[in-house]
Amino acid sequence: MVNQTKHIFYVGERAPDDSRKIALEGFIVSPGRFSKGDILFLQGFSGRHEDYMNLLLPLGEEHRVITYNYRGHGSSKGRFRNKFALQDMMQVLDTIPKEGNILAHSYGANLAAGMSSDKVDRIYCIEPLFNKQMICAGFRLGIDAAKAAGYIPVILGLPDYFLGKTGIAKRLGFNNSEPLQSLRELAKISEKKCSKKMAFALSDKDSLFGTQNPGKYMALIDRIIKSYPQAKDRSELVRGLNHCLNLAPDDFKPFLKPEAGKNSDIIIEDIVNFFSE
Repeated sequence: MVNQTKHIFYVGERAPDDSRKIALEGFIVSPGRFSKGDILFLQGFSGRHEDYMNLLLPLGEEHRVITYNYRGHGSSKGRFRNKFALQDMMQVLDTIPKEGNILAHSYGANLAAGMSSDKVDRIYCIEPLFNKQMICAGFRLGIDAAKAAGYIPVILGLPDYFLGKTGIAKRLGFNNSEPLQSLRELAKISEKKCSKKMAFALSDKDSLFGTQNPGKYMALIDRIIKSYPQAKDRSELVRGLNHCLNLAPDDFKPFLKPEAGKNSDIIIEDIVNFFSE
């Protein structure tokens, strides 16, 4: 029997020792028997933990899985900015009483790679957003967002304002955020190094990253391996799937939706085995 519990994580608004705290909507899934260990799950950009239940509930049969919605996502308070996301992750990690692991999707993989904590043993990244090339490929602009950040940071505030006023940002999953400014910040720190034991899975049909192009797909795989030579490539498990591991290119929810000819249980089993080694 899997136990599901809502939980509120309180984090500093500006820094870990900030006296003003904000509430992040969290969720804990745990087995009704002995747990094989703790997993902190970090969702993708504009995602909510509610979207990932097809993954979290099966994982919760053997592990205690802790997750939370980023600032401005779901019912979490505060304004989402990349510069706060890493601090918030470290504070949530501090609430885990023993060594654990991180499972991350997309943007969450960037946070995991930028993390430094002795409490984390292994990291498993699904559709990782590890470098500037992926960010540029994902938004199909062909622009070096990190380089542009040095010239037009103020200008990016105008479309952010427009997205907020028109409600477009909310429809994209952001309740209170500056998505373009966050993208700019993400590009600037997108090549963090991580020495943890790592596995990654990158689909060859990711419409966000443009991996339908075989040359681009192999180039991105090569970049990941060069940046993280210790990482295990598990991409074979997600062949034919898109960014959120569904076949339909515009159907991004729910995550890990079962599809004909694709066995989601194999992906989940691989994650469990990696964390149990």
